[in-house]
This record gives sequence, C-alpha cells and structure tokens, in this order.
Amino acid sequence: MDQESVVLLQQCRSGDADAADRLYHRYVNRLLKLAREHLSPRLARRIDPEDVVQSAYRSFFVHTQAGEYVIGQSGDLWKLLAKIAMNKLLGQVEYHAAAKRAVSRESGEVGEPRPDVMDLVARDPSPEQVVTLADELEGILRGWAIDDRRIIELRLQDHTIEEIAATTGRPARTVRRVLARFKEALTKQWSEPGDLVSPIVHSKLTEVAGLQQRRSQRRRFDPEAPLDYHDFRIQRLIGTGGMGKVYAALQKSLDKPVAIKALKKMWLGVTSAIERFVGEARTAARLRHPNIVDVHGIGRLPGGGYFMVMDLVEGHDLGRIVRTFPPAVAEAAAIVATVADAIDHAHQRGVIHCDLKPGNVLVDERGRVFVTDFGLARSIDPGTQSTTTTSHIAGTVAFMAPEQIDASFGEIGPWTDVYGLGGILYVLLVGRPPLVGASHAELLSQVTSMVAPPEPRSLRPEIPAWLSEVCRRCLLKDPRARLGTAREVADALRWPGTA
Repeated sequence: MDQESVVLLQQCRSGDADAADRLYHRYVNRLLKLAREHLSPRLARRIDPEDVVQSAYRSFFVHTQAGEYVIGQSGDLWKLLAKIAMNKLLGQVEYHAAAKRAVSRESGEVGEPRPDVMDLVARDPSPEQVVTLADELEGILRGWAIDDRRIIELRLQDHTIEEIAATTGRPARTVRRVLARFKEALTKQWSEPGDLVSPIVHSKLTEVAGLQQRRSQRRRFDPEAPLDYHDFRIQRLIGTGGMGKVYAALQKSLDKPVAIKALKKMWLGVTSAIERFVGEARTAARLRHPNIVDVHGIGRLPGGGYFMVMDLVEGHDLGRIVRTFPPAVAEAAAIVATVADAIDHAHQRGVIHCDLKPGNVLVDERGRVFVTDFGLARSIDPGTQSTTTTSHIAGTVAFMAPEQIDASFGEIGPWTDVYGLGGILYVLLVGRPPLVGASHAELLSQVTSMVAPPEPRSLRPEIPAWLSEVCRRCLLKDPRARLGTAREVADALRWPGTA
C-alpha cells in the first residue's frame, strides 16, 4: 500500500474527518465501477450502486476507528474496501431475491422461475468476497477475541487447520476448539426455522462447519390474527417508519377512533420481519399502564399483510415538540419522570424497550405522555436481569447505549433503557442529542468511545446542577455506573438528591 494511504488510514483511526473524506474520494469511483459490473440489468433497476458504496464506507469507517482492520501489503486497502462493497451488494441481491415482488417478476414473462441469487449477479464472487459477508456474522462473533475471529476468517477462506495454526501461531488443538465453538454458535443461531441467512453465506458456512442445509426445512410463520380488517375504516396517514405505516382509523363496531399500524408490503415475505412485528404487538399487549400506548390485537389485511390496532393518541412526538416549542426545564424533567414510570412498569414485567428516543414518546392534546413502539424490545432473564437473547445492532444510533453496539460493554438490561431516558432528557433540556456527528459511522464511534457528551448545564446555564447531574449519570458509558433502574431515574427527577 502506498505511503499516503497508510497515513490516511492511521489518521482515520484517530477520528480525523478530513482524512476519512480523502480516503473516500480516493477509491469511490473504483468501488462504483465494481458495484455496477456485478449487477445484472434487472437488478440495476432496483439497486443503486451509490447506496451500496456509501454503506460499504460506513462499515469501513466504523471498524477502522475501532482498530479492527490491519493493512499490511500494497493493495490491501483496495481489496478490503472491494470486499466490503461486495458484502453490501450481495446483501442487497439476497434481499431483492427474497422480496415479495422478486426481480424475475419484472420481466413480464409468465411463469418465469425465480432465479437463484447467484444467477442475479454478473459473475460469481470469489471465496474471499464470500468471507467478507461479515455483517451477517456479527451477531455470532461480536465479543469474540480478535485471534479467534482470525481463525474463523481463515477457515472460511478454505485454509486447513494446519495452515491456520501456522499462520496464527496457535496450536492445532486450539484451532479445532475455536472452530467447534463456532459450529455450536452457528447451530444455536440458525437452528430456528425462518432465520434470514444469505444462501451464499449459509452454503459456505455449512460446508465449513459441517452443518446440513436447513433452507428446505424452514417453516412459514403464520400467527393467529383474529381482528377483522373490514371493521376498521382508514381515515388518514399519521406516521411512517422502517417497518410500518400508522393510520388514524375508526373501529366501526365500537364507533371508536383507533390507530392502525400496518406492516409495509416490502416485509411481507420476510419471516423475521413478521415475527418482529407480531412480537411488538404481543409485547405491548402485555403492558397495561396509563402512559403506554395500548395494543388491542392483530389482524390480516386483504392483501395478506398484518396490522395491529392501538389506542389513537392525538398529538405529537417529543422530537417534533422540541423542534417547534421546546419545553421549560421543569416540564422536561416531569415528562421524562413520567416516561420512566412507564418503563419501570415494562421492566417489572420483563420487557426492555431498547429504542427509547423522542420519536417514540407521544404527547397528546391534553399534555398526557405515552411511550410507544416496542418493536426492538427484549425480554429480561429474571435470574440475571439481563436479556436472554442477542441480536444484530438495531436502534437509533444517537440514543443507543454502548452495550447495544459493542458487547464488551456488557449485557443489555434495564440499565440500557436508563441510557435512553438520559438521551430523551438531554434533548428536552438542550435541544440536541447527547452525541452528534457528521455521519452514521462517526456517531457509532462516539457512542463506543469513552468521550462523554457535554453536560447539559454547560450548554444551558439555567439548568439546575442536580438535574444536569441526573442526566449525566444516565448517560455514563459504563452500565454499572449509571443510575440502576428506571424507578431511580423517576425518583431522582421528582425528588432531587435521592439518586
């Protein structure tokens, strides 16, 4: 690798935004050309190569600032970027191949069979490119030692155990032990039918780990959805998100205004998306609190999709309120104390929200506060007070706790929602999130760094010292050092000095 790239990469690791920009422009055109070459004409109508390259760069900068990439030989930086870009591209290919409206259907040919994923790219990826589908493995390998991850990487590149031992300087028995652990993790991760795994990766990993193909064994997830769509009259769209759209509606049988959240059509063929949507409804239905939006059940749309029926909150979310009419300091504390009450109720029933942010807190026309959107919620293990499952990184980065991004910070638990409460309080007090960055990658890096956000009082002097301190303690990077529970947050906001 030329010396300038070496210097730029080192500067990127230290968070130099100018160096990151120069690296971006150094390779962006070559990456765009690579992405375009690997798209068939039909896929090129659905996948934007620029989006693929932007996503590849985001991943590159996140992992670079985390010190995970080691570049040694000339050309290695280009190879790495190319592999990441192929990872993103193949992920898009897999998504569009599995979508309800498959690419093949756009040709207009009656009865045309659904093509295999590999037939949709202009050329087959090399084994090295297959290895770089690392994003799909992050849920398994996150938290593993770097040396162990290197063993997995080499094995996926078709190296023998003896070659891996020689390359890594570790005994062959250690290599076998790491691979056995990896096989066990794969079995646990993908043993449930319906898991979304790229067929390219699945084929490669099952070959390496000695597992049998499970694709033919996958089941359809067809939950009971008893509500009758014809009992509801849609009136207007009131919001949209990544998973669904929310409408104001009238339930005709009860002459009652309600809100209907419908799963977007793009997710109808994705089992895990349906499971998450239905899981959100079931989780919220377990909770009965005056400050949590009630969910009354789920139903099927005429086209086969799913919808859930919720209480209709006529008002606005906190994000919009802050932008248009920021609350007074005392009101901000009172709002977050109420949110903390609701979250404490959820915790007592074994539910961690995991996506607390201003957009998921509604305030109605009478000033009542409601928590909504339990789409990323997790269940608590009663014995440990930590969550029983792991997952990919999900949430809104500016409000995510470090442990949601990097498992080295510890397990996700009630303390994770404490961080979210602190993020909401911060926005209400000073009008901006605790952390701000020019890019998604920069934000991720800030969340997992040890740099603390500015204390609220330093940005708004009229904030009382005790309130600024409560906010600071909620946002500590170390989960063990934060206020421990949502109840403690609520008490601290109502009775200063109790925290």
